[in-house]
Amino acid sequence: ARNLSKEGRSSFLASLHADPEISAKVAMLLEDQEEPPLSRDLKPGLRIGRYEISGELGSGGAGFVYSARDLELGRIVALKFLASELVAARPELDRLLREAKAASSLNHPQIVTVYEVVRSEDRVAIAMELVEGASLRSFCRRPQPVAQVIAWSRQIAQALTAAHSRGIVHRDIKPENLMLRQDGFIKVLDFGLARQLAAGLAAQSTNTSGIVAGTLNYMSPEQILAQPVTSAGDIFSMGLVVFELLTGAHPFRRDSPIDTAHAIAHDAPTAPAALRPDIPSDLSALVLEMLAKDPGKRPSAAEVDRRLAEIERTILVPSPRSTWRFAGPALLVLACLAVVPVLAWRFRSAPKSLKEPSMTQLTAQASVNRVTAAAISPDGELLAFAELGGTIQLRRLSDGSSQILIVPPGMRTAHIAWFADASRLLVSGDLSDQPNSVWLIPLKGEPKELAIKGKEAVPSPDGTEIAVISPDNSGIWVTKTSGGSPRQIRAAGATASFATLVWSPDGRRLAYRRQEYAAGEQAESLSAMDIEHMYRHSFEAVDVATGKLVASVNDLAMSSACGLPDGRILFLTWTSLTHVRDHELWELRTDPASGRVLAPARRLSSSHPFLFSLSASNDGRKVVAVQYLEYPNIYIADVPPNDPRPRLSTARPLTSIQASNYPHAWTPGNDAVIFESDRNGRFQLYRQKIGQKTAEHIDAGAGESVLPHLSADKKWILYRWTPPGESRRLMRVPVQGGTPEPVPIHGKLDEFNCPLRGANCVLRSVEGDQFVFRELDPVQGEGRELARTSWTPA
Repeated sequence: ARNLSKEGRSSFLASLHADPEISAKVAMLLEDQEEPPLSRDLKPGLRIGRYEISGELGSGGAGFVYSARDLELGRIVALKFLASELVAARPELDRLLREAKAASSLNHPQIVTVYEVVRSEDRVAIAMELVEGASLRSFCRRPQPVAQVIAWSRQIAQALTAAHSRGIVHRDIKPENLMLRQDGFIKVLDFGLARQLAAGLAAQSTNTSGIVAGTLNYMSPEQILAQPVTSAGDIFSMGLVVFELLTGAHPFRRDSPIDTAHAIAHDAPTAPAALRPDIPSDLSALVLEMLAKDPGKRPSAAEVDRRLAEIERTILVPSPRSTWRFAGPALLVLACLAVVPVLAWRFRSAPKSLKEPSMTQLTAQASVNRVTAAAISPDGELLAFAELGGTIQLRRLSDGSSQILIVPPGMRTAHIAWFADASRLLVSGDLSDQPNSVWLIPLKGEPKELAIKGKEAVPSPDGTEIAVISPDNSGIWVTKTSGGSPRQIRAAGATASFATLVWSPDGRRLAYRRQEYAAGEQAESLSAMDIEHMYRHSFEAVDVATGKLVASVNDLAMSSACGLPDGRILFLTWTSLTHVRDHELWELRTDPASGRVLAPARRLSSSHPFLFSLSASNDGRKVVAVQYLEYPNIYIADVPPNDPRPRLSTARPLTSIQASNYPHAWTPGNDAVIFESDRNGRFQLYRQKIGQKTAEHIDAGAGESVLPHLSADKKWILYRWTPPGESRRLMRVPVQGGTPEPVPIHGKLDEFNCPLRGANCVLRSVEGDQFVFRELDPVQGEGRELARTSWTPA
């Protein structure tokens, strides 16, 4: 019928002898879904406002979509344009602007973020988050694992719950509008058919033909019959998607659109469990309720999510970040093979004995979506953890059930702290355009940004005050949770900085780590990875009211810490100056009334690699930390020439071992990569040709060799070498191999760099409170001075 003329459609529909009412509705639907030809005159490189077009992504919904670069913020966005032929049609333009208004009011991790409306000459578009992934359409062709369908469905239900709570109905839920990102998260797209369900808009909820807009196969019965549409319509459409994901079949698809429309409006669906016996009966019953003909008998989105969570507990459910792959080339240059678990120590009683506590792994995340922060609730029942993708999950430790909290879009969480009543979190981190943001995130409700900016925000025990470290780590500030002007409690000075805040049990003091720059022979001999130990570390506690120092312990390095109600402070510290990647759990006993240190710190656990983000339950029996185990490997990828949107293709591994491998340069012929690796227990330099499985040593001798640079004339490799127990030195070795030799420089080596072509390398050194930059020749060594600038070690 879609391919026939308007006159031919009438004859065709009449020949089917179908329900006259359904025939009329389908005729109007086909007429309304006709789209005028879309104008595709936007070429890559064209600027629309502050956006530069990169390429076309697709079309539909009376518009077309391009990828574009935000020239001010540097991010890639999607620009959804209204077809130029329709811009003059006021109803269509109003519809697009209603889309922007409705969608921009939604703040949820499963809903695409709308940034703004863009106007340029006769063009109108919506700038929105670009979601890269695959639509659920590609997963509907065959039955998917039940556990995976539940995980996806919960995310869809949570998105609809957020929209429906604001009176917004999507009206076009279908697999094509449900995108699965590469990190495993669902994003609900295209609120172009959404309307605010408020008084006065009900009469406008249908189009000119009386048919509510939508896609036929996923319309609800009330949409088919041109009846008022509510949020229950989205539930029906979602039920159709869930049915397809579970069974690989649409419950109402028939041989023709008119028969499909009739089935949606009148036929009873087959139970999913009848088509697939391994589907739990509770899940099958829920899907049938979602597909009820009567909108009043369908569950709400929140009820769908709740019941899915109950079903989820009865089966083994994988993490939403399941292992699945997109067809097509990988887009990786450097890939990290990593497991990023949240770990928990369990003490049979409060940690007062020196018996090694047991350790349990609570999560396992891939590097691409690793855990960035975590905290256990005061009662030890809930675990909150943030992922690199921006999501914060809340997991009940007793049964593993979880929920996703509403967080600001684009949030990269660096620190999480619980309020004492466990009703909300205090989160600090960065948004794309707002670094060092601090947010209150309730377990139920919308997040709220606080006026104060800072790091490692922690609430006082009574929840009335919040302490933060200033963005430059130079001060400690306190502000009221309810608002008001922050006040500085402590200033570090020019050569010191602060980290790791801990409130005293009575809220009268703050403990922290102070680090003072230590420029000495030992500091000069350390590698770049050990930069933390260019500082002297001490524990201090300060009275919040007076700013007076009440306790101090020298040579105590707390990399992460938390406090207990009895005054004890648990903290992570490096195993030793030579093993900064390994951490141990320690305890420091303080007087809860005065803050005075009662005994020397003592070790509670053995060494574990790369721990951070420490927290504990109030009784001290559960202690949680995040562990980052990273094995970076090197990948080679092609960059197609003359591509308006630079992208990588045909990525393939150069190295593939459980060691840290970092690429630094190509050899002059671009046929081999120069890199550093700790595959033999310490960092050394290697050269490996493309296509070869083994690497060649470049340097020789004991000690650690890092940071190789190719000289501008492509004849030498310059690198930093640290012999055992000695200061680091600048070395050179011929590109084709040979004996390493020292490069003559004056004073201690700090940093150096070489351009890709042209001029000499540059050497940087420290003289007092200044950086001094000089020319660097790979053979002659240090040359003339180029510049000086002041610096601060903090």
